[in-house]
Amino acid sequence: MKDLHNNIKPEVALDTTAISSDTTTAGNIIDMQGFGSVEFIILSGTLTDGTYTPLIEEGADSGLSDAAAVADADLLGTEA
Repeated sequence: MKDLHNNIKPEVALDTTAISSDTTTAGNIIDMQGFGSVEFIILSGTLTDGTYTPLIEEGADSGLSDAAAVADADLLGTEA
């Protein structure tokens, strides 16, 4: 029997304390090798200083130099 605890690998994609201005802030690259899917949990708290728009990107290059936005058809739900 498989359980959730032994079948996931938690990663921090974006440390929200790293956001210090209204410019684009890139998160960490998450290596999905050996995994069939990824689950993003967006925890923002109260936003009082502007608009934030998450964008999930994918690519095959380890440095993500080939990054492209994940198609909406490939998501369960939406980024926002």
